Amino acid sequence: MKIIILLFFILAGTIHLHGQEYVPLLDTNKVWNTFEEYFSHTKTNNHSWGATYPYYLERCEIDTTRFIIKKKLPGQVTAELGYLTEDTITRKVFYTDMYGGEEMLLYDFNLVAGDSFYYSWVIEVDSIQLLDGTYRKRIVFDDGYNSWIEGIGNSWGGLLWLEWDIKQNLPAYAILLCHYENDTLLYFDDRYGTCNYNYTQNNAETLEKSITPIIYPNPFSQKLSILLERVNGQRIDLIIETLDGRQVYNATLNSENSLDLSFLSKGIYLLVIANRDFQHTTKIIKL
Repeated sequence: MKIIILLFFILAGTIHLHGQEYVPLLDTNKVWNTFEEYFSHTKTNNHSWGATYPYYLERCEIDTTRFIIKKKLPGQVTAELGYLTEDTITRKVFYTDMYGGEEMLLYDFNLVAGDSFYYSWVIEVDSIQLLDGTYRKRIVFDDGYNSWIEGIGNSWGGLLWLEWDIKQNLPAYAILLCHYENDTLLYFDDRYGTCNYNYTQNNAETLEKSITPIIYPNPFSQKLSILLERVNGQRIDLIIETLDGRQVYNATLNSENSLDLSFLSKGIYLLVIANRDFQHTTKIIKL
């Protein structure tokens, strides 16, 4: 009887897990597209902006067990943010800053439900299906935000989520939009609908000046119509991208627009309408 009960708990603990072989997090063939939002406040103006930055890793030449964290910034500038090491036996990942600070535990993929990690508790361990159909282990925390995915990192905050949380550095928050392995898109956060989300907003009045788009039909087969309210002579730009961020069409819009998109292949695309104060992103489906 005891053997049967033991087998039941073993099966119950693994029923949501597809595949138990550990997938390492650190690899020079991976890219993390991370959206970061920033705020600044003055007496006369509240300014917020957000941008997407690709993160990637390079192996350290002096110590090949360490990886240098690199962040691509505008203007072909690259920032180095510290070092990562991984113990694939214990399934732990450690972070050290660029100034020789104390090593910090960043991930522990051995956690189970009920375990604590710094100030959070694990409430569930299951699996998530990636875009290529494979499954990865996922560890969900009680704060409603942090969720680790084996081989990918944290869906909230991206690769270096804990560094920002503990040291209270900028940005205000960050979201992992997309994750690539060997140039293949494996993870996509459809809440933002793009792998490269950017915006800027100068103050609360900006919302009142925003453009309201009406897009139809959606799905479409040949032509797509777009109606814009409150244009008032503003320059409005349109971009259509694939889900992995490749631009396939662009145009300048007016209040009434009929776009011949018959050349597009069947599938799902991201349509971005923007001016200097406003950005609207939505999914469109070509039949």
